[in-house]
Amino acid sequence: MLIDIVAWPVQARVPAKQNTVHGNHQDSHFCLAQVAYMKEFSQNFLSEVALISCDNKNKVNVGTLAVSRYHQIQRFFPSDDSPNYRDHDFPFANSKIVPSGYLLLESKRQSRSTVRGSSRLRSASSPTQRNQSQTNIECIEHTRSKSVPPPDASCEMVNRADSNRMKRGRFGRLHFNVPHTGRLFVKNRAARFHDATSQTHANDLSEIISDVQLPSGKTGLCLIVDGGPDYSIKSMLTIFNFGRLWKDQNLDFLIMTTHAPGDSAYNSIEHAWAPLSKLLTGVTLPISLANQEEILNTAPNADNRSPEAVEIFDNAISLLNVYWNGKSYNGFPISSTGIGCTDIPNPYSDHDELVTFLATGITKVRSERTLQVKRAELQFLLHHAVRTSYTLTFLKCESVACQHCSNYPVRAVKSAAFLRRHGGHLMVPRPSLQLPGHFCTYMEYDSYQQDVSPLPLDTGLPSLQQQTSENYICSICKRYGYVFRSKADKERHLSLVS
Repeated sequence: MLIDIVAWPVQARVPAKQNTVHGNHQDSHFCLAQVAYMKEFSQNFLSEVALISCDNKNKVNVGTLAVSRYHQIQRFFPSDDSPNYRDHDFPFANSKIVPSGYLLLESKRQSRSTVRGSSRLRSASSPTQRNQSQTNIECIEHTRSKSVPPPDASCEMVNRADSNRMKRGRFGRLHFNVPHTGRLFVKNRAARFHDATSQTHANDLSEIISDVQLPSGKTGLCLIVDGGPDYSIKSMLTIFNFGRLWKDQNLDFLIMTTHAPGDSAYNSIEHAWAPLSKLLTGVTLPISLANQEEILNTAPNADNRSPEAVEIFDNAISLLNVYWNGKSYNGFPISSTGIGCTDIPNPYSDHDELVTFLATGITKVRSERTLQVKRAELQFLLHHAVRTSYTLTFLKCESVACQHCSNYPVRAVKSAAFLRRHGGHLMVPRPSLQLPGHFCTYMEYDSYQQDVSPLPLDTGLPSLQQQTSENYICSICKRYGYVFRSKADKERHLSLVS
């Protein structure tokens, strides 16, 4: 019996590794629109607003390979001196360095302007040039609700600006160009001595703002964060620490927003970690004192904080900075600095006190003087805050009774007025009438805003569809709003502000 064998070509190959599968959270689309609004808001008011992407990198090992052995070596070595790893690379307990990253999103043109210095920029531009620049910005703001710039005398200026600042999306709608890279600041601290908390991030940003300084005139700050425990919008610690940052740095407003759970890969700083890891390929940060063979025996005593341990981890952080500091990422400089193991956090160092305060019953809070001070500080911050499920906004008020806002009036006048026009916060994503299943773009939004009132906070958020605004929005704490995620959250909030 003969059997016919039929063969045909098959399209097959050894595939390249991919890891592009994201989470499928129900709030994903809503959050993507919200983050897009904030990015384009920062570019619309480019002279007043700075945009920073924040996150922590995977911890760097001390005592064994700093990063996974599976990173490919891409350097040349002498044939008789090539790297040779240990057959086991088990990490030492609690012997890691936590890099916290802050990516100042800006184009190379913006970065060059910043490096030249704000005073030089002011002296180099004549009043006529400044007025012309301001006119260009006003033209863009005036036409953002139109899909096409109007055919009038100012149209030429808008089109010239559009060539650098505008683009069309896949559906032909206008968007502001948003940079995805910029100067990278990395703060390294030993996990054994310093925890990564919202307070450590507030300290890092305070140093960046004070020492590096935001570009001239930018007194509004937008942060894209990952929503983890140290950046949680839901946490009262985050309100405390970032509210202090807003107040003490005299920012006109500070806005934090996050993607939905599982979508942190969309955060721009995530793309900076791979280049940093490659710089550590084959590197082992020593876990021994200088000129000594004996390693620190961390396995049986992972909480060892002896002077020897301090020296070991300080040396490891210094060596890590050698590999990172001064290098470049997409043509922008990397600044890598360390936090010493025995350094006292600055300017804020009361993390444990805040945790105790927030865990204390309201009766005791009202009776103890030290706790009353913390409560008064929190009440001030809450009266200037808008919290939704995925955003947190601090904005200076217009009340003459507020000493802080009266003494330090708003300088980012246009962007602050824009926020107030939308209820003291960024716009709530509104479904598009032209493209069902999509949200309005930033440029389209004002054409709807002229016809209808602003949407209540988190309107249309899938995870809150079963609730009404009366059930989850506080009308007591301030003039704008505050979204609760649970009944316990609401009860605790009301007890603190009332």
